[in-house]
Amino acid sequence: MGKGIRTPTGEVVHLRTSFTVQDKIEAFYTGGDVVLSADGQHLFCACGSAVKILCVATGRVEHSVEEEEDMVTAFSLSPDSEHLVVAWRSLLLRQYNWTNEKCTRSWKGHLGPVLSMAFDPTSTLLATGSSDSSIKVWDCKKQFCTHNFRGSNGMVTLLQFHSDPDALRLFSSAIDCAIRVWDLRTSRCIHVLEGHVSAVTCLGFAGETLLSGGRDKVIHVWDNSTGALKKTFPVFEAVESLVVVPKGLVVVPGELAGEAEVMFATAGDKGVIRLWDASTGQNLHSLQPLTGLTITETPGGSSENPPEGGYTGLLLCSQLGALAGVTYDHNIIFYSLKEPEVLKQFIGYPDEILDMRFIGEGEGHLAVATNSEQVKVFEQSTLSCQLLSGHSGIVLCLDSSSPPGGQLLGTSSKDRSIRVW
Repeated sequence: MGKGIRTPTGEVVHLRTSFTVQDKIEAFYTGGDVVLSADGQHLFCACGSAVKILCVATGRVEHSVEEEEDMVTAFSLSPDSEHLVVAWRSLLLRQYNWTNEKCTRSWKGHLGPVLSMAFDPTSTLLATGSSDSSIKVWDCKKQFCTHNFRGSNGMVTLLQFHSDPDALRLFSSAIDCAIRVWDLRTSRCIHVLEGHVSAVTCLGFAGETLLSGGRDKVIHVWDNSTGALKKTFPVFEAVESLVVVPKGLVVVPGELAGEAEVMFATAGDKGVIRLWDASTGQNLHSLQPLTGLTITETPGGSSENPPEGGYTGLLLCSQLGALAGVTYDHNIIFYSLKEPEVLKQFIGYPDEILDMRFIGEGEGHLAVATNSEQVKVFEQSTLSCQLLSGHSGIVLCLDSSSPPGGQLLGTSSKDRSIRVW
């Protein structure tokens, strides 16, 4: 207790000089990989020198895997959510039991930083791709290297196993924009799929059909068995991620939905998640676009670097019936596939905090002004966030109406305006 203060009524009030943290809104994602656990309950996010594990239900960081004075270059979570393997800038690979945050194994396998990683569907094999142009496959249970593939031209930026575990095929792409198919039985490259003219960023499987997307603004459809290019669809944006969406999971308005045998979703620099028919290349539906988006176009429409705008990743959450879009400014937004609504939105990097106010019934929401034109409104129970867009300059200060936790919020900005929400 601090020193007592006597009130006008004569009562002595003791002020506390120390406080206990009851709750905390903190940065949990600063760019890089984002992975959703198999049960849809946890998000694994790269955050500088750590991988932070966020509970989707509460929006709070429950676990953190961290190494001091080292940076995360890539990580992968096994499909059974038991193995978390993280690659560090020191060239070490570490395997963790993420529930107790303990490292169970560490090893070094490449001459350069690991830039891409992928588990096979059985959670046994782990593939790692490096800036030294090599690809290695590791048996995580018996702890030895099973394959060492060479032949990629440049840094290996994308790895993915075939969705069928019996196929025993690994797909890779490097900065030469080609997709290589490696047969694990023969340890040879059996196909080189050439068609993209810019970086290949994502792959998707639907039976014997392979879908590939890149920053050249097209989707290629390949035959997995022969490696032949079947179709090419223009999507008119640099594609950063795609996922194949099960037919029964999505409700698409219109008559075209029933005709689509295979649907997939794309996300890119335009800030809109779109659903496509893999047979016809027709855009079936578009989810609501991002607000406050600034798009930086690249001359010529082709770039080896990520676009400065829109989405950088896309995840399928079957348990929630949702798609989760990862934005360029480190937000993660869950969109319902059944209704046109946002289920949740998490702010991965709040940035500098300039002002804040409790608002709403029971002070159940917290409005925060950060180094941004948008005001972030957090729901305290779930830490789901709503963005208020309207100002064209950085919001400097906030105030709420009386009594405390009122229904009105006032904001002032560098754009010389005051707005009441």
